[in-house]
Order: sequence, then structure tokens, then C-alpha cells
Amino acid sequence: MGLRTLLLVCLACGGTPLETRSPEAPETVAAETPSELVPAGRWFLGSPSASGCVDCPTPRFAVLVNDEASLELGAGYPLRMFRHELGIGPLSRDLDDTVQVAAMFATREEAESWRAGKAPEGTVVQIHRRRASASVQVVHVLRTSPGFDSEAIRAASGNTEDLSPTCSVRAGAYVVEDEGYSEGDIIRIPDAAPWVRLPCGGGQVAVAVRDTDFGRIVDARVPEVIETQYAGGVCGSTYYKQRVGDGEERTLETERCFGQPSQDTWGVCEGGTLDGCADRAEALLRDGRDLFRAARVAAYACSMGLPRACILRWTIDFDRGRPVAEVLADATSSCHEDAAPELCAEVNRLLRTISPERLSTAPEPALGVVSQAGCAREIPGWCELLETSTLCDEDGCG
Repeated sequence: MGLRTLLLVCLACGGTPLETRSPEAPETVAAETPSELVPAGRWFLGSPSASGCVDCPTPRFAVLVNDEASLELGAGYPLRMFRHELGIGPLSRDLDDTVQVAAMFATREEAESWRAGKAPEGTVVQIHRRRASASVQVVHVLRTSPGFDSEAIRAASGNTEDLSPTCSVRAGAYVVEDEGYSEGDIIRIPDAAPWVRLPCGGGQVAVAVRDTDFGRIVDARVPEVIETQYAGGVCGSTYYKQRVGDGEERTLETERCFGQPSQDTWGVCEGGTLDGCADRAEALLRDGRDLFRAARVAAYACSMGLPRACILRWTIDFDRGRPVAEVLADATSSCHEDAAPELCAEVNRLLRTISPERLSTAPEPALGVVSQAGCAREIPGWCELLETSTLCDEDGCG
């Protein structure tokens, strides 16, 4: 059975054909999805600060198969991915270099157990995160969808009410490249849903991301399947659309809007409080087996307004080997006029504890941001380091 047909059968099991569903309809799945199955999607390739899967186990092993036609797959699977997205191959833009991921797990034991019972012909591979090369990926158009002129979409801020489609894009797999906010095939419009550029009729058209699996996370670890999909972002926040079972769609943001109280607005923390997430992140840090998961939980509570979680996030980042300059740049940027006193106190401690020499070979802009912060506090060594930064030349401080 071909991949396109397979996707239509597996992702629409128990419902109407996928092409005829409205974009808001959630995916469904058979009830017996193993709890250890990691939620489907590419969410683990991104930053902990902008993740739609906050307290999800980081996938470390994937089961690859050639034909999933006879398999009982979890919600959102199979995923067609490039080998480089899993960190097991070189960068490619050729669909022939993709693999079919039937399931992902946090441990090899879980992956091998699932493979033995569900996919005896499958292969278990270890996932190695390679964020730098993960911008090239496969996106599936889930249903025949209208395509619009890209510039017209930008000019209309994504509103198609007065626009006419220029082409109809068929369901299937396409290769896209996402190079940032304003580059690549993903069209990001501030405060509007994103679009993806795809080939159609000899040219390129913009298709609504909601009609694809781009940025989609499907979590079946709960009684009702939760589907969360990337829906844009601006000013440091990332937006998601979330559907639980057949319930109404709601919008989630990774950060608080100005004036909102500090609270667990996503409802993911134990006890419904941000301190519950901080406690959870501390427990994951002590356990040490999934520091990336710990970073996501802490980053969520930090973005929602808990200073304790921000400080904890920096500790986790150091432990998981993130470059010192990057962590310090994040930390110093958090100490501003309206910041909580404990944040600035911790920033001061870090700048006095960490030797400027450790950042002597750090790249810009982190080098300039951190050394400028240390110099402004008159901490020995940082002003000398600032003189080597391009930021110093721009500010005339050399």
C-alpha cells in the first residue's frame, strides 16, 4: 500500500475520509495506544522555550518500517521523516531519502518491546537531535487544499475572504525548508496563522498549515487524543491551536501577554500551579535521564511568570551541555527594569562566578550581550572581553 493511501487509512481510522474533513476536525485512533508511545510529531527538534509538548518524554528511539499497512499505529503515526531529522544521516532534500517512523519511544526497551509485538520486520534506531539540519522536512498535505498566491496572502495577512485560489494542491508528501521567521517555505505572518509554499501548476502556491501536518503534535497518552498544532508567533511568543477529542479548539501561547497573572494557563502542571511544574522540573533534573524534558517543563513555567523556574531552566541548560554563552545571554536578557529581583540577583551571581575567559571564543551576539552586561556591573574581566566584541564597535566602546 502506498504511503499516501496508508496515511489516509491510518490517520482517519474510524472517521470520514481525510480529504472531506474540516481543518478543525481532530485525528482519531484506536483506544489501545501504549502509554509509553511518545506523542507523534517533530516537536522534540525545536527549542524547549517554544514546545507544544511540555511534559512529554523526549523520544530517543524510533521504530522504522517499510510497510505499515498491517500495523495498528498510534495517533499521528506513521511519520515520514528524513534520516537527518533523526540524526542518523546526512542532510537531504530528496523524498527517496526518507524513512517511515511507525513509533517513537524514550527507551530502547520500550521500542524493542513494541517492535516485537507490532512490527517484527521493523528496525529500532537511536535518535540523535540535530537542530541545525532539521529545517528540511517532509510535510503532508492531509486533504486536497486550495493554494493562493504567496504575496497576496502576505498582503492580506492570511485572510482569504477576498482572494481566489490559483491552484488546488492534492493530498500527499512534499519537501519544505524552514529557515526562520521570514525565510524558507513557511510564511509566517505576525498574529496570523502560518502558510506553507508548495509546488502546484508549474509554480508555487501558499497552502494553509492547518491543512498539513506541519508543526502537529498528536498525544494519545490520555483517554482523549490531544492534537496540538503550531499556529504562528510574534514578539517572542509561539501560538498553538489545540483540540481535545471532539471538543472546541483553543489557542495556546508559550508566554503570558502583558498584564496577565502568573498561572498555569495550559493546565499542564501538577496541582494546577506553576510551582508544580518547577517541582516537576527539579525531579527530572535530579533523575538526570531526560534533561531536555526537564528544560521544557521549566521553560514553560518560566514563560508563564515564575522566576524560580527561569533560574532552574538555566541550571538545567548548563547540565545538559548547552553552550555557556547562550545560557548567560538568556539569563542577562531576563534582567531588565521590570524583572523580578531574584532573577537579577542570580544573573549577578553567574557573572561573578563564571570566568570571562570561558566566553573568549564564543560567537556573536552572545559574546557581546553577556560581556556588556558584566561590564555594566563593573565585574572584573568583562569590560576587557567586551572590547573584543563587534557589539563594542557598534556602541563605540572600544
